[in-house]
Amino acid sequence: MEKEYPKVLVIAHNPFSDIQNNGKTLSAFFEGWPKDRIAQLYLTPDEPSFTVCENFYRVMDIEVLKQLLKKKEAGSKVNKSNIVKNEKEILHKNKIYRLIRNLALKRLPIIDFFRNMVWRKIRPWNNQGVEEWLEEFKPEIIFFQSSNSYAVFDMVNEICNKYNTKLFMETTDDYVTKHFSVDPFYLFNINKLIRRYQMLVNKTECVFAIGEMMANEYKKRFGGKYEVAMNSIDLKDNIVPYSKINNKTIRLIYAGNLGLNRWKILSKIGIAIKELKKEKKINAFLEIYSINKPSKKILDKLNIEGSSEYKGSLSSEKLIKVRNNSDILVHVEAFDRKNKRITRLSVSTKIPEYLLSERCILAVGPEDVASIKYIKDNKIGKVITDIKIEKLKNELLCIIENKELRKTYIKNGKEIALRNHSYYNNKNKVQNKMIKS
Repeated sequence: MEKEYPKVLVIAHNPFSDIQNNGKTLSAFFEGWPKDRIAQLYLTPDEPSFTVCENFYRVMDIEVLKQLLKKKEAGSKVNKSNIVKNEKEILHKNKIYRLIRNLALKRLPIIDFFRNMVWRKIRPWNNQGVEEWLEEFKPEIIFFQSSNSYAVFDMVNEICNKYNTKLFMETTDDYVTKHFSVDPFYLFNINKLIRRYQMLVNKTECVFAIGEMMANEYKKRFGGKYEVAMNSIDLKDNIVPYSKINNKTIRLIYAGNLGLNRWKILSKIGIAIKELKKEKKINAFLEIYSINKPSKKILDKLNIEGSSEYKGSLSSEKLIKVRNNSDILVHVEAFDRKNKRITRLSVSTKIPEYLLSERCILAVGPEDVASIKYIKDNKIGKVITDIKIEKLKNELLCIIENKELRKTYIKNGKEIALRNHSYYNNKNKVQNKMIKS
C-alpha cells in the first residue's frame, strides 16, 4: 500500500542543510519526503540545501528590527533562483548585523528579553508575505525543532491553531532547565520559555529527543509522549579504512561549532600539544574547521604555531576527505556552568559522523554532559574530563602514541554506529510517526 504523506511545515532556526549540524539532522529525518509536501520556515541567514525541500520562507532578526523601525516588512521566500551566495559573509560587513550577532553570541538575558519583546510586538508570522505563503501551502503537520526563544514557541502555536495542524517537536539542546540567578531578565525569560514549552508539549503528538537522558528527564518534568531519535549517519558513505592511513604527523581534526566556549577547550588542547612537542618530541597537529569564522581574539587563541590552527570552513565533500585522512577526531564541551547547562542533555551531532568515519574519537568535557557520558559509557573514544594542563598532556600522549588503542575505539564505534545511528532507522521512525498520525 502506497504511503500517504501529509503536508509538513518544518519550523526551525536553521534551514535544511548538507553541512550545518541541526540542518543536517532535519535533512536526515525528511530525506525522501515528497518535495511538494514539505516546506520550511527558518530564521537565520544560513544558506539552505535544496536536496530535501525546495519551498522556503525566511525571517531574520535584522529584518524584524528593520520592520520595527518601519523600513520594510520582515521575511521573504527563498528559492534556487534568488538565493544569495555567501550572504552570511556579506551580512558580516553590515555594522548593524555584526552588532546584533555579537550581542546574541554573548547570550545575555537582557538581549534575549528585548529580542523576544521585538518579535512579540512585530509578530512577523502575521505579515502578509508569510500569511500568503502559508495559505498557499496549507500545512497539515508542523514539525518544530525547538528553540531558546519563547516568541518562536508563540509563532508555532498560533500557526498550529490557525491551520488546525498536528504538532511534532524535536529537542536538541536543553533550554528549559532553570538555574539559580537573581537576574530579573533571565528569570522572566526562562519562566516564559518553560510555560511555552509545556504548552506545546500538551498538544504535541510526539517529542523526538536527541538522547535517553533528555527523554527521561523531560517526560518526568513535562509529561507527553517521547521517542529517542539520535543524530543519524548514512552508512554507505565512502570511507577510507584507518588501516590504510599512515600519516607522519598525527592529524587531530575538529569540525563544528566554536560557540558555547568550545573554542577555549580547543585552545587548551593546542597548548598541550605544543608542550608535548617540546617535552616528548611528539609529532601531532590540531586542525580546526568551522562554518563561522571566529573573531580575531579567538583566532589568536586557536592559532598556536606548529600545534593548532583554524583552517576555515569545509563543504560536505571536503569534510569527508579531511576525515578520511585524519588520525583522531576531536569533540569538546565547555566546563563553565552556563554552557554546560545548555549541553548537559544533548548528544552532539558530530558523534555519529565521527563514528561513521571509522576514526578514533578524542572527547574532552565534563563527565556528566550527555555527549561525554555517551562516548565513555560505550567505550567509543578516549575521554578526558580534567583539563588541568598536566592531566590533559598525559591523556593526550596516551592516545597520540598508542595506535592499537585507537583501533580498539574504532572497532567499538562501528558497532555503536550500526546499533544507534542508522540513517534509515531514525528516518523511518520519525516519518512513520507522522504518516500514521
